[in-house]
Amino acid sequence: MKVKDIKVNVQNNFEDYSLKDWRDNTDCILHKDMTFFEAVEEIEKKEVSYFYISMSADDVIDAMQNEEDMADMLGLHLIYIVNLGIYIATY
Repeated sequence: MKVKDIKVNVQNNFEDYSLKDWRDNTDCILHKDMTFFEAVEEIEKKEVSYFYISMSADDVIDAMQNEEDMADMLGLHLIYIVNLGIYIATY
């Protein structure tokens, strides 16, 4: 996604993923009882490439807007991991 294509309603920019969707697309197993910190540790351990991760959609969008050239170059995929309330921009 290009930064210029971000919708005004920030939430609408993210694709909802269940834990199964996440696992099927990344080979990274997360559990619904994980804390944010535990989930980030697992994502990093599995070397999932991401630009920014947060529990706030606005934080992810702000990071993209602050680093617009890099974000556009990476062709980010915006994901909301529903069961954990995590927003992540992957590449």
